[in-house]
Amino acid sequence: AQHKDVAFLGIDVDEGPETGLAGAKALGLPYPSLTDRYRSYGPRLQGKANATPTTLVLDRQHRIAARISGPFTTPTTLTTLVEAVVAEPA
Repeated sequence: AQHKDVAFLGIDVDEGPETGLAGAKALGLPYPSLTDRYRSYGPRLQGKANATPTTLVLDRQHRIAARISGPFTTPTTLTTLVEAVVAEPA
């Protein structure tokens, strides 16, 4: 399910912008990505993104509400987490 208050953003680590863009295009990712060649975003993510990949779900106040460390095997995993956060009172 799609929700107007949900946005996705990728962070490519250990690679340059060209490589990250090519990878996102090859995977057909429909969302933008930032490049973090030197892993400088890690401290800003409160140490919650130690594995690659890591998926963080932020609430309306931009706090980390849920985390998936490593790949997830079904879209239902992410959908369930996102729907729970969206359902929280504003």
